[in-house]
This record gives sequence, structure tokens and C-alpha cells, in this order.
Amino acid sequence: MLLLLACSAPFVPQTLSGAGYEEVVLDTLAAGVDPDEVLGATVAGLPAYDLRTTGGGRLAMTLQGGTAGLHDVDVQTPTGTVTVGAIEYRPPADPVFERTVAIGASITMGFQDAASGARAQLASPPALLAQTVGAWMPLPLLRDDLWQSVQLSDMGEAPGCEIPALGGLVLGSIVDALAAMIDPETGAYDFRSARKTPDVVPHNVAIGGYLLSTVLEGAAANDPVYSILTYLTLQNDSVRLGDDTGPTPLERLEALEPTLIISTDLYGNDILSAATSSTGIDWSQVTPPDEIHADLAVVVERLSATGAEVFLGNLPRLDRLPNAIQKQHDPDEMAALLEVLDVYNAALDEEAARWSNVHVVDQYQYVEDHLDGFETDDFSLTLGPLGGLISYDGVHFSDTGNALVAELFLENIETELGLTLPEVDMVNTLLGDPHSPLVLDVYGRSDSDCE
Repeated sequence: MLLLLACSAPFVPQTLSGAGYEEVVLDTLAAGVDPDEVLGATVAGLPAYDLRTTGGGRLAMTLQGGTAGLHDVDVQTPTGTVTVGAIEYRPPADPVFERTVAIGASITMGFQDAASGARAQLASPPALLAQTVGAWMPLPLLRDDLWQSVQLSDMGEAPGCEIPALGGLVLGSIVDALAAMIDPETGAYDFRSARKTPDVVPHNVAIGGYLLSTVLEGAAANDPVYSILTYLTLQNDSVRLGDDTGPTPLERLEALEPTLIISTDLYGNDILSAATSSTGIDWSQVTPPDEIHADLAVVVERLSATGAEVFLGNLPRLDRLPNAIQKQHDPDEMAALLEVLDVYNAALDEEAARWSNVHVVDQYQYVEDHLDGFETDDFSLTLGPLGGLISYDGVHFSDTGNALVAELFLENIETELGLTLPEVDMVNTLLGDPHSPLVLDVYGRSDSDCE
């Protein structure tokens, strides 16, 4: 969204959603500041990002949002700080959204096509929910060039439409990104440089790849995968690999004193890798159900103890994912894995039932109710490898899939709390979705051609 602020003294504030992540254009020249001399900008105590001049004395920037109220737009120049405008952020749709916090793993964080980055994070279910209700939920936005993502051109031709192997693709690009962050003299990594918004205290503390136990206990400093993901997402100081990863996600959440907590995938990684293994169901990648239940008991109790309204999604069937389907697992083995999933979900139901402020969002049944996808006048949306609801890694949702998850959570919040809330903008989400059938049609691809 692009907004034009014509600045004159006294400044007339522009009223915006407190959710932020909107681009505005200011006539800084009218306030006596040459936009070419602006070094940075701050609104509501948070730096704006992606600053660029647009001609005619105007400066574009993306705001991170903030708490409800009136805030100056301050720009930094070689000679000092100058106020060039004013923003008034609206309050959220209901006070329950005042401190919205998300926790979990990659879907909650924002992953698509086996990669994360600002674009995917802003299209995550919690981010879309926050945008819809005007909730300020600061995000640790990663640079989109950090790692290589799966592209449409990487997908196999019809009728197989095979999803490419993901491990080497992701690992190789992350190694390259890390090499660019290291200080050759100290051996420390500047992980701040990996983020577009390094100075924000994130309210989405989900980290891709995390297990339920990692959410609870944090990443071990000597774990090369989880520690790096934690440094990338939440680290504000230069560190060496092996340094402490700081507070656990659960501790970070508790410190934020949330009013609303969201998680779509609290224990997804405790079983997902077993279903996407290329060598049969990998039982070594399955966390024992008794461990899941024990950890859920602790995590759910601590989430409830924050006093927030807590909405936790259970897990859909793993054999609905294109990545798992294409592995052609032994049916009996898959059935056994789904029995474990049922035990996980039952444990969540049991623990949530102990607390009046903890609610389970039934993602499992929602997927089962929509196995045939969704029909429009012009195309279909399905769970197929090119169906428009799943990204090209065959695991994480597309923008449209994420929007459906966000809407499901909003519907549950409405029901449980007796609220009337706005709906997710599905039309504009679909129109901007790079995985939509509209885009695939341009490249001559269609899910209907896939097996």
C-alpha cells in the first residue's frame, strides 16, 4: 500500500493502521529537508526501512507500525534530526490484540519455497492476522537474498511435477550468506546485517526448524542448525558460532506480557521430517509421544499463565502434503505415523482443556473438510504441487494458504471471545500470490497437468 503524506507546518497527521509495514511517501522538501540527504528515519521509536527518493522532493519509506497514538516522523541528516511529518496509528480491532505474540516454527515464522525472508514473513498466518485486525506485531524481517528459494523453474515437468530435493539447495545458500557476515579479524558474525529490521524487539518469536522441546528449552549453542537460525532471527549482537543463543522463545514471549498468543505449528517439526524423508518413513525423526505430552503440559501451562488468550493450531494429516505424497511411502508405515500424529493432537486437546484461556484451532479438520480445494469462476485452488495453496517446497503454505489459516484463526477468536472482526483480504492476497494459478498460467503450468 502506498500513501502520500504532504508535510507542512503544523503537520497534519496521516491516520494509519498500527500494524505497520506500509510504505508512505513524504514531501520532505516542503519541511525543509532534501530527501537525498536523509540518512534514516524513525517513527514511534522504530527505524523505517527501504528508504528511497521518488523525485519531486519526496522520500518513500516503509514503517514498522507502533502503538496507538500520535507519533512524529523524524529523519536523520548530516546536520541533525528533523521532524518532517506526523503519523497517528489507530488502535487494533479489539484490546485483546494490543500485544499479539506468535510462537512456533516455520509456518508461524513465515517460510515458503524452503526459505524465509521479509516477503514470506509478512505473508505468514500471524502477520496476515495482525494486518487484518490492525495489531502491532513487530517482525524480525530477514533479507530476502539470504538463501536460495525453490522456484517454479525447479519443479519437475508434468505429469510428475516433482518437488526438488531441498537440503543441499538451502544449506549451500546459507553457508554463502554466513561467509559475508563474518569479521575476519574477530571471527564474530554480524547477524544484525541479516535483517531489514535489526532494532525491533520481535513479537513473532517463532523460528523455522524448531521442535517443541527447542521452543521450551532453547537452541543448544553447539547445535549448528538451530543456533544459526536463532542468531539470524533474534540475535542483536555480533557473536561467534557456539556462543549462547540467549533466552528461549518461551521466555521471550513471557517477557512481552502478551494479550493474545498464536501458534500454527508448535510441534510440527517433531514429526514432519519423518514424512518427507526420501528413504521411507524415518522414525528417528519422530519425537516419542510421551515426550510431546510432557513438554506440552509445561508449555501450555506457561502460555496460559501469561493471562493472554491463547490459540494453538493442531496438525493436519501429513499425507496431505505434496512433498510427503511424492515420496510414495509404504501405506502401513504412513498409517502408523498418522496414529502418532493423532496422539500428539489428542495431547494438545487434553492440555488445552485444563485452561479456560487456551483454545485449540482445528486445522486438522479444516484440511479434511477442504480436500477438494476451492473453486472460483476461473480456476481451482488445491493442495497439489502446483495447486496454489502450497508453496513449491511441498510443505509450507502459499500466501493464499496462509491467508486461509489466518482466517481460520480469526473465526476461532471470534467464536471463543464473542467478537466481530474483519475478514482477511483474500482477493488481494490471491492477486499478489506468486504461487497462484494466475501466475502459473502465464508460464504455461497448471496443477491439473500433474498426477
